[in-house]
Amino acid sequence: MLSPMKYLHPLTWLTACLVITSCSDFRGPIGGGSFNPLLSPGAQLVQPQDAGANYAFKAGQYVTAASNATAFFHNKPQGNAEADELLSAGTSMRVIKSEGSFVKVELDSGKVGFVAAALLLESGYATSPTVPAAPTTEVTPIDANTIPPIAPPTAELPEAAPEAVPPLEVPLPEPADSKQKANP
Repeated sequence: MLSPMKYLHPLTWLTACLVITSCSDFRGPIGGGSFNPLLSPGAQLVQPQDAGANYAFKAGQYVTAASNATAFFHNKPQGNAEADELLSAGTSMRVIKSEGSFVKVELDSGKVGFVAAALLLESGYATSPTVPAAPTTEVTPIDANTIPPIAPPTAELPEAAPEAVPPLEVPLPEPADSKQKANP
């Protein structure tokens, strides 16, 4: 006769497993912590809502293009838009307003458009490193009488005679066949 105790043990384990799996989806941290080891590194860092919020360009402020080939758009770009014009480094423009990571600007020519805030510098900043001017000091000429003349060498060096080098005699190895024939 089959005992009900033999089947109770596997049924208990099966019930326990079903209860545990129904409590959580196992895709997040257990215990309600904030660390999730399944996310990629840096995924849990707080991202700013607006990347352009880090730029402090105000309406009416004059700015310049930071590099050659600064993209200028007639309309605010969406996605992977092509630039309408490329501005050269140092191009001056006036800020109309900041819109996210782009700044609406007016060029000196009167054109209005958008430039990425990351490609702008506040006016007064250099667009390329400058080399400081060399110091101007007065150079006094050197009097030829104060420098002693260079004297030629007093003794001549003897010419080196090449010495005869005896030829080097190197013994040649014996052929392998002659050793086998000599040792029977």
